[in-house]
Amino acid sequence: MTDIKLTEITEIIENFIETPLHSKKNISFEELAHGRINKTYLLKTHHRYILQSINTNVFKNPADVMQNLALITGHLRKTGTTINFLPCKNGEIYHIDKEGVLWRMYEYIYGDTYNSSSDFSDIKHIGHAYGSFIHRLSDFDHNLLTDVIPNFHNTPTYFDALYKAVLQDKMGRARHVKNEIDFAMAYGGFASLLTDMQKNKKMPTRVVHNDSKMGNVITGRDGQICIIDLDTVMPGLVVTDFGDAVRSLANESANNDIVLIYNAYREGFLKGCGALTDIETAHLPHGFKMMTLELGVRYLTDYLEGDVYFLSLHEGNNLKRAKHLFKLAKEIEDKWEELVR
Repeated sequence: MTDIKLTEITEIIENFIETPLHSKKNISFEELAHGRINKTYLLKTHHRYILQSINTNVFKNPADVMQNLALITGHLRKTGTTINFLPCKNGEIYHIDKEGVLWRMYEYIYGDTYNSSSDFSDIKHIGHAYGSFIHRLSDFDHNLLTDVIPNFHNTPTYFDALYKAVLQDKMGRARHVKNEIDFAMAYGGFASLLTDMQKNKKMPTRVVHNDSKMGNVITGRDGQICIIDLDTVMPGLVVTDFGDAVRSLANESANNDIVLIYNAYREGFLKGCGALTDIETAHLPHGFKMMTLELGVRYLTDYLEGDVYFLSLHEGNNLKRAKHLFKLAKEIEDKWEELVR
């Protein structure tokens, strides 16, 4: 839907209850290309809004996503800033168009984001933001949430999917990436470490973000912190949420010292989220390694299957992402003794 027209946008937003949009005058829009899952548009009037369609290849039941979001944002609003979704005339916070596409709209959040940073005070700030997010949801019953992506961050299932993709080799690409496949397969035994702990109740299940990238932290003009991209907020493990964030920072930060990045984020994160169990604290570096390998495996699998999950700018883009993450995983191995101190 990259060629969507203003008339189509107008038809969609007519279903949302928001006075500034009712005049339909001087409305413009642009597609924001930074997202890898949903289609996102910035609407401009004398106010600004974000309009999104949910990718049903990723979220099979998008209405469940919106039900989770209603619960989560309602809870977060009690203790601070969160996303404000616009209600629709049907009483929901989403609209389903005649083609069955689910649309939602929320108020644009004015503020600063972090897309790249070499400043360790920024990294601590991001860590504190995600730690505080988990703390604010610590009294929320995770059983109320639907697993909108079953087995999300269940690392063994992604390794199983890779094995299957290699065997099927739908696109005939496997022979060209043997080194990457062999690298990933070598970690098959490690893949179940954290999920086994969760299954055996050695590590607690909590409500976590599950997509804790630096770009999802916005510092508003009022100084309040808002965490966005809440679609994957589900029951999970603190250590994987922590690890995914450090993975993102190590991938995207202008500073390439992963130990310093890890330590800075860890300091801010622990201050924000409060007390963790000893086993959670001890396995924070394992979360870093696990999430780096998991995402690398997911990109490699998607490449083998024809780039059907992640939005790919060109053929080979997901393979390039996988190679980059496997390089980071090797660096984590090399620096392991420094990370576990």
